[in-house]
Amino acid sequence: MLVAITGTPGVGKTSVLSQPLLQGYGYEIVSVEDLATRHWAITGKDLREVDVDKLADKMERGERMVMLDGHLSHYLKPDICIVLRCHPDILEKRLRERDYDEQKVRDNVEAEAIDLILIEAVELNEKVYEIDNTDTPSEKIARMILEIISGETEGYEPGQVDWSGVILEWY
Repeated sequence: MLVAITGTPGVGKTSVLSQPLLQGYGYEIVSVEDLATRHWAITGKDLREVDVDKLADKMERGERMVMLDGHLSHYLKPDICIVLRCHPDILEKRLRERDYDEQKVRDNVEAEAIDLILIEAVELNEKVYEIDNTDTPSEKIARMILEIISGETEGYEPGQVDWSGVILEWY
């Protein structure tokens, strides 16, 4: 089974997936970038772009559960897609701490505010859920992911998180 843990850069995907709770269950955690490198699905010289169509065709399903870490993981035909969300103001601070340039900060904060990855995930996948990761400890988010995987999905349906009020503050 493939489980995509996706979301705008900076929402906390890698932090959540590094939780011992998830690894303790024996789930294999794989980054989309590592997969793309392994399967020669990286394109572009200056910008490292992932050929998601090529990579999706290479994805194998086995007995073991694999959690895909990456903001493109929802393109890889997962069985379950979980979109992590973060309030745009907090996301902006996180991205600035990573020394993202101004345009990249603006683009990613705007993408989060308008639900870009959630919309893409819903258009591409049948089972999509979302979790607000703004102020929730990673260990608790890991438990929420386990709930979703086990079929306890109530309260995680798309549309639970709404940052539209933030957009109105910009104007």
